[in-house]
Amino acid sequence: MLLLLGSWFGAFLARSQAMILDIAVTPTHLEQGGFVFTLDSHPVESGIAVHITVSFKDGIAPKHAEAGVGRIIRTEYPNGSFSISGAAVPEIITKITKGDKGWMIDFIGSKELLRQPDLYFAFTVFAFDNDGHPMPSGTAYQMKLMDFVKP
Repeated sequence: MLLLLGSWFGAFLARSQAMILDIAVTPTHLEQGGFVFTLDSHPVESGIAVHITVSFKDGIAPKHAEAGVGRIIRTEYPNGSFSISGAAVPEIITKITKGDKGWMIDFIGSKELLRQPDLYFAFTVFAFDNDGHPMPSGTAYQMKLMDFVKP
């Protein structure tokens, strides 16, 4: 299945609870939980082309997941709490090809845009109870793109 992703950040941020994982990774590969993330980038005439593959280690696609590129801003408060806000980036059109064993995410961004510190790729798996009802939580895997995209 092929999707052109619009604004998915609002759906994730509207949920009341989420677990956000910030994980140090190698320049192109991350294995975390039930997923393997691989990122490759190369220059093209209009900027930098980015290809991300999300493989499912158990070979089963999560039923309720989304992926996309957007700005994620984390604000920390003196009491140790924090808030997260996000927004889609209309300059980046994300093409997602979903398969049973993995997803492929492709997009092109300008060098200036991809060097911005608040620009992330995020893969989010939403939580559902045993009866299939949505719960107000999820797990988001975030990759700060400036750490991975070759200049």
